[in-house]
Amino acid sequence: MAKSFIVGIAGGSASGKSTFAAALQKALTEGQPPLTVELVNMDRYFLPPEAGAPTFISPSSGQVRVDRNRPDSADNARLVADVLQRSQAEDAPDAILIEGLMALYVPAIRELLDLRLFVDLEADVRALRRMLRSRGRSPNDPLTMERLIGGINYYRESARVGHALYVQPSIAYADLVIRGDADFARTAAFVADIVRARVGRR
Repeated sequence: MAKSFIVGIAGGSASGKSTFAAALQKALTEGQPPLTVELVNMDRYFLPPEAGAPTFISPSSGQVRVDRNRPDSADNARLVADVLQRSQAEDAPDAILIEGLMALYVPAIRELLDLRLFVDLEADVRALRRMLRSRGRSPNDPLTMERLIGGINYYRESARVGHALYVQPSIAYADLVIRGDADFARTAAFVADIVRARVGRR
C-alpha cells in the first residue's frame, strides 16, 4: 500500500496548474503540521521525437511538429513506476503532487490518485496567457512575429484539439474543480487542509 498521499492536478495549457501546484506545495510544507511534499511535473516525461513522440503535419506550415497534447505524448508507464517506487520508499514524502495536462485522463495515473483536482479556465483566457507567457522569455531570446504566429498555429492545431478531446472531458473525474483565476493562496490553503486531514488518518 502506498505510504504517500497522492494528488493529481490536471487542467488545460496555461490554466494555472503549475502555479496552483506550487501554491499547494507551499501551503503543505509551511502549514501546521508541516508535511514533506514532492512535486512531479508530467512534462518531464514527454517522449523525445526519436523515442516515438506523436507528430502531426501542420496545416498552416506543412511542417512535421511534435504533438504534446495527446495521452501518448508522455512515457506514462515510467511516470507511474517512478511515483509508485517513491511513494513506497522508506523515506517516502507525506504527499506527492502530480501536475500535468493528462493527470486525470490517463487511467493508470488516475488510479494512483487519492485526490483529483482540475484547474479550469476559459479557452480565450488560456490562449491569451500562452501568448503572454511566450513574451516572458529571456531578453536574449526575443519574441519574433514568426515565433508568435507559430505559437498561435500550434495552439489552434494541437493544444486546442487535444484539450477538447482529452483534457476537458477529464474534468468528470475531478473531486474538486478550481478556478484558474482564483486566489490560489486561499484555495491552496483549503485543499491543504483536506490533504493534511487525510494524511493524518493514514
